[in-house]
Amino acid sequence: MDVIEIIPGRSIGAVALGASTESLPKGATVGELDGSYMGISFTHKGGKIDDVWIDDLRRMRHPVQWAGKEVPRHAKLKALKELFGPCQMVPGLKGGMAFKCDSGLTLGCDFHGTGSFVQIRILPNWGG
Repeated sequence: MDVIEIIPGRSIGAVALGASTESLPKGATVGELDGSYMGISFTHKGGKIDDVWIDDLRRMRHPVQWAGKEVPRHAKLKALKELFGPCQMVPGLKGGMAFKCDSGLTLGCDFHGTGSFVQIRILPNWGG
């Protein structure tokens, strides 16, 4: 099974910031503004990928790794903040919570911070 490697500020799996949508592997779905590949979501402008994220780690079908370590898909939010952190809450968001982590990743979750879903984003400077 393919392993999805997270490289902060660069890529999640085969989807890289700044890459051309034409360079995506076969099987990628590309719409007018966004797309997906193997559970990885992205947006693009002018044919270049400008945001990449895993919408919900809990639903990933493929193993996810960061810095050579497995990212357990059912890990508690606290454990993920320890793995990627330290992480600080991003203030002023509506509809959810986000934590900017020193590893260069941003974790998103439900409004109450229970971790019922966990989004992992690599967009530089997301949330401030």
